[in-house]
Amino acid sequence: MGGTRKKELLAVPYFQVVFKLPDHLNAIALAHPKELYKILFDSVWQTISCFGNNPKELGAKMVMIAVFDTLGQNLSVHPHLHYIVPKGGVTSAGYWKKGKSKANFLFSVQALSIKFRGVFVTKLRKQLP
Repeated sequence: MGGTRKKELLAVPYFQVVFKLPDHLNAIALAHPKELYKILFDSVWQTISCFGNNPKELGAKMVMIAVFDTLGQNLSVHPHLHYIVPKGGVTSAGYWKKGKSKANFLFSVQALSIKFRGVFVTKLRKQLP
């Protein structure tokens, strides 16, 4: 990473969080990419925000950077998002609040997966019946 970008980083640990769609949605991704990918981005943001805003998890507003990819290593359809998320967030008073997790994960992977799946499926059924 160039020196200019490094100056923009916060002096906190970061996590990579990946959200991917199951293969059986590939046909929808090809037929309705704009709609499906908007649902994907919105669902991830809603999920991460829900965990970040929850005082039991963090109690602060999250920020993140996304890298979107539509292909797998073998160049097949494989829509997924890579997020770089700092370990913490900004409180309503405007202060940085360090994440609570002592593990190698920002939040429980299982809990994030369940929440994301519910949000994504609800949005998908509403917008692409």
